[in-house]
Amino acid sequence: MNENPNREQPDSAQVFERTRARKIGNVYCDTYDDTTKKIELMKTYQPPEGMTAVDPFVAVMGKEHDGHCRLYGKGVTKTLLRKVNGGDTSSEAGKRQLAVMRKEIEEDNERKKAEMRKELEEDNERKRAEMLKEIEEEHQRQKAEMRKELEEEHQRQKAELRKELEDEHLRKKAELEAIRKDLDNKMKKFMEKIHD
Repeated sequence: MNENPNREQPDSAQVFERTRARKIGNVYCDTYDDTTKKIELMKTYQPPEGMTAVDPFVAVMGKEHDGHCRLYGKGVTKTLLRKVNGGDTSSEAGKRQLAVMRKEIEEDNERKKAEMRKELEEDNERKRAEMLKEIEEEHQRQKAEMRKELEEEHQRQKAELRKELEDEHLRKKAELEAIRKDLDNKMKKFMEKIHD
């Protein structure tokens, strides 16, 4: 991982430090004092006055032996690096390798972002479908309740109207009966007067 905020390629000293970093909580069988000392020397290295500046890693660790290229693993040589990287130096090969790694990481991040976006969209669609279904079911339930209430109200009004009509009919019938009896009485009295 490149910790440089300017995204510059790490030099050999930085690669040495990062590849030998120890995780907190892990138990190691060897001491870290010598490595810590070498890292500190690389960080504070200043070339002697009048001499050409050299890589702090080379100044502390010494020149590489023929047939070996440090920080690249067993069996890797400068000749092999030049063949693989088209004549690049070990420093350029490291930059190329880190560029490839960065590209792979960026592609992996893009893939994961696309997968996450797809999952979020599918989840949103599912939730939207569920919400629409719940709204439709609630709408149908309310319609059924309203229909039931209207039907019950209609039946109640019909029953009240029927009762009112029956009551009115009985009242009119009673009034007509009273009128008929009154007429009968009057007719009876009239006939009695005639016979007298």
